[in-house]
Amino acid sequence: MRVGDLVRFVDKGTYARWFRGKVGLVTSYVAKGSDGKPHCRVQWLNPVEYYGHRTRSSDFPVTRFEVINESR
Repeated sequence: MRVGDLVRFVDKGTYARWFRGKVGLVTSYVAKGSDGKPHCRVQWLNPVEYYGHRTRSSDFPVTRFEVINESR
């Protein structure tokens, strides 16, 4: 996964209620987040309703996404 990739949220855990199936663009990537795992920031193509407000971007471990289209 890298900056510019188009991704879909596929995780079935806690955040699935709001984000599962949502599509976004990777805007940043770190190989080692605070938990030691790779993380990315995603800008959602459509803002996601989350706890009563709309969010345009989110940070998650990369394992919660599948790459739909790789950047060139």
